[in-house]
Amino acid sequence: MGILNAVCLAVVIACIITSSLIKNTLLTQQAADVWKGDGELRFTQLSAYFRQDESITEASINALRAKVSTTLTENTMEVPEGGSLFTDAYSADGKVTLMRGKDVTEIRAYGVGGDFFLFHPLELLSGSYIWASDLTKDRIVIDENVAWRFFGSSDVAGMEITVNGRVFLVAGVVRLETDKFSQRVVEDDPCVFVDYSVLSTQDEWGGNIVPAEITSYEIVMPNPITRFAMQVVRGTFSSETIDIVENTDRYGSEHLNFLVWNFGSRSAENTGILYPYWENAARLSEDYAALFLCIRNIFLILPLLTAAVLAVLGIKFVYLRRWKYVGKVTGFFGDIIDKRRVKKYAEQQARKNGEAGDFDKPVKVKKLGRRRKKTEK
Repeated sequence: MGILNAVCLAVVIACIITSSLIKNTLLTQQAADVWKGDGELRFTQLSAYFRQDESITEASINALRAKVSTTLTENTMEVPEGGSLFTDAYSADGKVTLMRGKDVTEIRAYGVGGDFFLFHPLELLSGSYIWASDLTKDRIVIDENVAWRFFGSSDVAGMEITVNGRVFLVAGVVRLETDKFSQRVVEDDPCVFVDYSVLSTQDEWGGNIVPAEITSYEIVMPNPITRFAMQVVRGTFSSETIDIVENTDRYGSEHLNFLVWNFGSRSAENTGILYPYWENAARLSEDYAALFLCIRNIFLILPLLTAAVLAVLGIKFVYLRRWKYVGKVTGFFGDIIDKRRVKKYAEQQARKNGEAGDFDKPVKVKKLGRRRKKTEK
């Protein structure tokens, strides 16, 4: 039994360590910790995903930003001077035509807005990211596959490339996530990241600009009480077909237990939402984390039962011998009390008779002690 318990505990510890490694693998799920810094205020990261036929516009995002700011002010949260208590990002999926020299090809593009690269800190091989605060929108971030195809190198920041007929500057070259979860879901096709406005198109008459369909929205904001941020975001996006995920708590025991007890139900969803690769990677990591949680709970059963049996046996052992131990304890303290009483009585008698004596001398209370022990028996 000892060996079995040791093996079970070893498996439990291994599962705990593995779950912790899984939790810290994806940087896309850690934006709240990055934004929080050393502050004490609780922050949470949420992601909203939309169906393509119910995609939102920048107007909806601006409405959410205004609501978040108002809600934080009403809850007396102090905004830091020159800063903000929340940040967000959004993205759209599309394609652009890249050309350099005689090489022309259509490549997958992510139109991004807000602090997208705060939520997705891809490894920079050269250059820098693009940000919403950039004055010009003619900068592009390319992955290393595109860089090697068009330039023959990854150190090409500042060089020019044509995007949809316009000349863009390469802001930076990135490497997509290399963890095992992202590698399972990332397509081999090269991709680029451009400002959201670049993916806007003209209608069939060539008159009106049609904005790209935003399919992903992410925000980091204060969460002083449970589900505070979730209620604010869901109150703005009222459609039931929108999937809102609380990234910060997705590896918590409550959520993982829900996945275990509802195993397979998520695979049967038919919401029509096309998730980006980073969300698919996060869902895959959730499944592994839930698996290790299940294994941990199974192997924890024997040690818990053993501890319970030992606790019952210990209580029973003490209960059956309680009078023996109680008698020893009371007899020990009874002797001490008897000695103090006899000494005090001797002092009183000596003072009464006017005698001086050595009251610190030990007093024999053998007879009194016997009488007390006999009475206890």
